[in-house]
Amino acid sequence: QYLDKGYLDVKVSDPFKRKTGHDWDIAFDIQEGPLYRVGTIELRGITLFPETEVARAVPLARNDVAGLAAIEEARKGVRVFFSSRGYVDTRVQTATFPGDAPGLLNLVFTVEEGALTRVRNILVRGNTSTRDKVIRREILLNPGEVYNGVLADRSQNRLRNLGYFADVRNYDLEVDETTRDLVYEVEEQSTGSMMFGVGYSSVDHLIGLFEISQSNFDISNFRNFRGAGQKARLSLQAASDSTDLEASFIEPWFLDRRLALEVDAFLRNRGYSEYDESRAGFSVGLSRHVPMIGRMGLSYTLQKVSLDDVIDDPLHLADDPATPFSYLDEDDSYLLGAMRLSWTYDTRNRPMVPTEGTRANVYGTLYNSAFGSDYDFYEIDARFRNYQPLWYGHVLAFYARACVVDSYADDEIPIGSRYFLGGGRTVRGFRHRAIGPKALPDDDPASTSYHPIGGQTKLEATVEYTIPVFKFLRMAAFYDVGNVWADPYDFDFGEYASSVGGGLRLDIPGFPMRIDYASALEKDDDLTRERSLVFWIGFDD
Repeated sequence: QYLDKGYLDVKVSDPFKRKTGHDWDIAFDIQEGPLYRVGTIELRGITLFPETEVARAVPLARNDVAGLAAIEEARKGVRVFFSSRGYVDTRVQTATFPGDAPGLLNLVFTVEEGALTRVRNILVRGNTSTRDKVIRREILLNPGEVYNGVLADRSQNRLRNLGYFADVRNYDLEVDETTRDLVYEVEEQSTGSMMFGVGYSSVDHLIGLFEISQSNFDISNFRNFRGAGQKARLSLQAASDSTDLEASFIEPWFLDRRLALEVDAFLRNRGYSEYDESRAGFSVGLSRHVPMIGRMGLSYTLQKVSLDDVIDDPLHLADDPATPFSYLDEDDSYLLGAMRLSWTYDTRNRPMVPTEGTRANVYGTLYNSAFGSDYDFYEIDARFRNYQPLWYGHVLAFYARACVVDSYADDEIPIGSRYFLGGGRTVRGFRHRAIGPKALPDDDPASTSYHPIGGQTKLEATVEYTIPVFKFLRMAAFYDVGNVWADPYDFDFGEYASSVGGGLRLDIPGFPMRIDYASALEKDDDLTRERSLVFWIGFDD
């Protein structure tokens, strides 16, 4: 550590014993010597590129601390400069000399440039299940191109990030002085998983979980359905008042282009106090990553929505007793067909339990009879998450979501497409779907037993601070705020519900759990009911 901090003349004695009371200490005598800083930096042996251009690859300047690690990084920077331009045999040697003042150290980097090297062939070895093309499309070099050592290493990292291989390494085989074969050697690993589980949430109560997935799927390989780099998943989640069955398939290189094809089929049932809702449908979408912009997508969804066991109680709007409301006015069966345009920007360091970065999503959805829909309306949904690393693994996270649904014809928005808020993963400290517009029974004017009817505008936000306890456990403190308004674009920042609380995050892979205790600070209206304890299974969205 002394050498890396610039104390290049440090002297450390052999260890010796020293008695302190009844204990013996192991001690060292250290003579730190002077702190060295960088004097001049000289590059020698450069003939192929302007010296000023190469100098920009040296991450050191005069008066910087002349630590050994920093000097080595500077040497590597010069070598990477040449390696990334095809001179992969470049050698860089470092020499140091006393500077023109005490404590200054002059650096000299001597470069042996070598010959320009090209790639003859790219060889793939060790892939017993994964197709060659799945590996080759991640390699950023092609035969005949100048050998770029930086791109060769970056390609190796891309292959590692696929998650298909236990080990990936790259090396080259010399053909002649100016030609190499580039080799990528991989070691296959299991890419399929199956999960069973039983859990509990404050919304769905007892939950049964089943999921089977394959991240290196091959729909055309009937022997073991593995090796094409596709993703397939079948999941079932069942609770007393809800059922979710979903099958999904993703081809990340549709037609051998950087175009992702996603196909989903789903069946979802939800039971509420006022009605039971069932949705069955499918979606097909294409998306593509656009450099510097994010992932753009276009998808089509068609689903059938059915309502059963609808209550027939005569009701009126809570904020307008003269206006009647009835759940029986809702269609008991209808189709929703829509085209959705999406944009996603994601710089998070990892998808599960991120500690830094940003994820932003914007969705624009158009429901129209031309797409098979019985209702004509549109929806705009914007979401934003940001994670700021602080100290000792502490993370400050911010989440916000704003959405609006509105009709562009004479249609009412069906209740299943309106917004609800409260409880679970939204504004904690309140009952599920408790925040927002409500209806009250006509036969009891003094009743506070409301029924949620949803709204067309929603805004919610969360600030959360997490502290790691050990590898899979974190403590959290949070503040939630939000509301749902009846009319479209009716954001009223004077009306909102908010809460504050704390909890635990158990980040077990495959079975993460969240336990929170929240206290309500503000209510959107006096009818809104509270619920302090919140429990659910899953990572944060």
